Amino acid sequence: MKRRVSQGTSRRENNPTMNPVDNETPGPSGLSASKKKQPRKTLREDEIRALAMDSSDDNFSSGSSFVIDSDGSDSGESDSESGGESCTTEAARGTETARGTVTSEAVWAANPPVNRNTLSFVGSPGLKKLPSGSTAKDYFSLVFTDEFFDLVIRETERNAECIFLGNPSPRARITDWRPLTREEFEVWLGLLFHMGTVRTNRISDYWKKSIFFSFRLFRQSMARDRFLGILQALHFAKNADENEPVPSDRLYKVRPLMNCFHRTMASCVSPGRELCIDESMLLWRGRLNFRQYMQGKRHKHGIKMYMLCEPAGLVHRMIVYAGSGDSDVGGRGHGDKVVHKLLEDFKNKGHSVFLNNYYNNVPLARDLIKCKTYCTGTLRAARKENPREVFGHKLAKNQIVARWSEEGICVFRWRDKRDVSLISSEFGCNLVPTERSGRGKPEAVVEYNKFMGGVDHCDQLLSYYTCQHKSLKWYKKLAIHLFQIMLINSYILYNKFSGNKKSLYEYRMEVIESLLSSKISALPPSPQPKKGLSHFPAIAGDGTKGKKPQKRCRVCYAKGVRKAIIYICPDYEGEPGLCLHPCFQEFHERVNGWKGGILTPLGAGRRVIILHVGSESGFLQPEEETMLVFEGKKDSADYHSEMNALHFEEYFRRILRHLPEKSVLVIDQAPYHTMQDPQTKNPNLKWTKESGKRVKLLWTPVAHCEFNAIELIWAWVKNWVAKNNKTHKIKDALQLCVQALGDVTVSTWKNAVEHVKKIEDYYWIKDRLVEELTEPIIINLEDESSSSWSSSDED
Repeated sequence: MKRRVSQGTSRRENNPTMNPVDNETPGPSGLSASKKKQPRKTLREDEIRALAMDSSDDNFSSGSSFVIDSDGSDSGESDSESGGESCTTEAARGTETARGTVTSEAVWAANPPVNRNTLSFVGSPGLKKLPSGSTAKDYFSLVFTDEFFDLVIRETERNAECIFLGNPSPRARITDWRPLTREEFEVWLGLLFHMGTVRTNRISDYWKKSIFFSFRLFRQSMARDRFLGILQALHFAKNADENEPVPSDRLYKVRPLMNCFHRTMASCVSPGRELCIDESMLLWRGRLNFRQYMQGKRHKHGIKMYMLCEPAGLVHRMIVYAGSGDSDVGGRGHGDKVVHKLLEDFKNKGHSVFLNNYYNNVPLARDLIKCKTYCTGTLRAARKENPREVFGHKLAKNQIVARWSEEGICVFRWRDKRDVSLISSEFGCNLVPTERSGRGKPEAVVEYNKFMGGVDHCDQLLSYYTCQHKSLKWYKKLAIHLFQIMLINSYILYNKFSGNKKSLYEYRMEVIESLLSSKISALPPSPQPKKGLSHFPAIAGDGTKGKKPQKRCRVCYAKGVRKAIIYICPDYEGEPGLCLHPCFQEFHERVNGWKGGILTPLGAGRRVIILHVGSESGFLQPEEETMLVFEGKKDSADYHSEMNALHFEEYFRRILRHLPEKSVLVIDQAPYHTMQDPQTKNPNLKWTKESGKRVKLLWTPVAHCEFNAIELIWAWVKNWVAKNNKTHKIKDALQLCVQALGDVTVSTWKNAVEHVKKIEDYYWIKDRLVEELTEPIIINLEDESSSSWSSSDED
C-alpha cells in the first residue's frame, strides 16, 4: 500500500533539527500511528527494541523487506518521497537501502555451523634481530636504534638553528648552543629517565645545591642550561618555511618519530598469536584542537592513543587520534578504521585479536574472518546486525543465549552479576570451569580476560616512573611519552628473551647507568675516611730532628684565617692539619655528610697566574714560548704587584715573534698593559717598530670583559681546576692549571669567539636603536643679537 507524503512531512524532512518521533508514536505492534493531539514523547532505544520484540514475528521473517508508511500500513515497496518517513526496526538489524527498505543479510542459528573453518597461525614469533649481548644496554639499543638517534639529533640541530636565527636576547640559553653529539644526547636521555626515578616538581630542582635536593649526578653530568637548551630545541620534523603552507597533518611534528618507532618494532620482533587493541590517554590539560575526554580513564582529558599490544604489554603499533578530521581513521566507521589500520601488517597470518565493545560489531568480525584473523570481545547491544534473539529479554542467573552465523561468528549474552554480551569468531559459549567460580564461565569470557589487558599493563608500567613535566608544547610531551614506551618495550623484550629476570626498577637503573657511564666514571669520589668513623688527632711528622713540622688548619684556612698548627688527622686522606678545638670536630661533621661536604678554601692565599694568547685556531704555538704559568709568592688578594708592566713587557715581546702578520690583539685596559713614555706620559708604541710586524691592539671598554673571548677560556679553566682540586695545595693547583690549558680544544675556542661576536652584534643593534629613537639636540652658542636671530625675528 502506498501513500504520498503530506506537505508537513516534507517540511519536517527538510528540517533536520525536528525529531520525527515527535509526530509519530509507535503503537504496540511496532507500526506508526497517525498524528494525534497529545503530549509528545521521544522513545529511548531500549523502549523501541522492547516494542519491536513484542510485535508479531510475521513482520520480521528472515529475508523479508518492508516499509512502514505514515498511515500505519505495511508495504513491500516505498514511494521515493517517503524515504525520509521510513524507519528501520531495531530487531531486524539489516542494511538500509537507498529507497528506505530493510533487508536482513545474516542468518543466525542456535547451533554452530558443522563445517566451521579453523585458522592456523603462520607467524613466527620471536626476535628478528639478535642483540649484541644479553645486558640491559644491548636490549635498549635494540629499540633505540641508530636511526632514532640520527633523526632526533638532526632535527634538534635544525630547530636550534631556527631558534638562534630568530634574534633571541643575548642572555638566552640558545645563544650558547653548541653542536649536539650522540654521546651528549645519551647523557641527556639518561638524566631524563632518571627524573622518573627521583621526582621533583621542577626540572631546575635537580641542579640545586640546597640540602633538600643536592643531586650531584645531575650537576656533574650536564649543566642545567645545557639540559634545558636541548629540551627547548628538541624536535622531530622540519618546520614549514615562511613561503610554504603548514602541513595538513595535525601530527606532522611527531609523525617521523612514530614512523621510526613502527619500523623499529617491525624489524626487531615478530608478535605472538594473541594481540589486543585498546585506548590509552596521555594527560594534557592545555589547549589542543584534538584533545579528547574519556570518563573511564585515570586521565580524563588528554591525547587519545589507540595501541596494538601483546598481552604482556609490548606495543607494536599506535595511532594518535587527531580528531574527526583525521585523514586515516576519522569520520564515519571510526572504530572499524582504527582496527584495520592497526592490523595492516598483521592480517592473513591467523592472529587472534581481542577488542572491547568500542570496536566490536558483526560486520567487523566478518571482515576480519575474510582476512584470516579472529576477533573476540565485548559487544554493545545496539550494534548493527546483532541477532534479535539474543537481546531484548531478561535472563536468569547464569543463563546463556547464543546465536551463530554461517561464518562461525558467535554472539551471546550471559547473565552473571549483570548481563555480559560478547562476540567471537574463534571461541564459543561453552562453560569452562575456573578456580574462583564453581559454575564456570563461557570460554570466550575466559580467553578475553586472559589476553585483553595488554594496553592496561603497559599503562601500569608507565605510571611507576613517569618522567614528564609540565610543558607548553604538546608534541614534546607526546614524544617523551613515546620514549618511555620504547623503554618499556626494551624491558619486556629483555625479560622475555635474555634468559634473565629483572624488575622494572633494576632494569631502568642499569640502562641509566650505561647511558651516564662516561660521566659517572669521571665523577670524583665522595670524601671517605680511611679506617672508619673513629678518628683521633696526632702530631705531624715524627719529630726526629727536634723541630716539629707545622701545617695550616684547613678549617681556619677556609675561613680566611692563617693559622699554623702541629695537629693532623692521620686517618683521613691527605692528613689535613686541624685545630684540636673546634676545627677537628667541625671538619669531621662536614666530611661525614651532616653539613654539606668537605671544606674548600675561599680564595685567600697564594694563587696561580696564567698568561696566554689564543684565537679561533686555538692557543698560539709553541706553548713553550707563548704560555706563562707561575706561582704567586704573595698572599695578597691583588696580584698586580707581581704581574706588573715590566713582566708583561717581557712576555709581550716574546709572543710578538710568533704572532701572524696583520694580527689584532684584543686586550683589556689593565694598568700594567700600557707603558707610558717617561717624557710625554703618552702610551709608548716603540714595540711596533722594533717587532717589524704590523700588529694592532684593540682595547676593550672598561668593565666589559665579555668582549674578550679569552675570558670564557679562563672561566672554563677555573671551573675545571675547581672540580678536580682535592688537596687545595698550590703546587697541585699549578699542575692542574697546566693540564686544563692542554685540554682546551679548538672547538671550545670557536664557541667562545662566536659567543663574543653575538654579543658585539647585540650591542651594535642597541646602538642603532638609540640613534634612531633619540632626537638630536642642537644648542646655539651665538649671541641673541646676532644676525641670524634678528633675521628670524623679522620674519
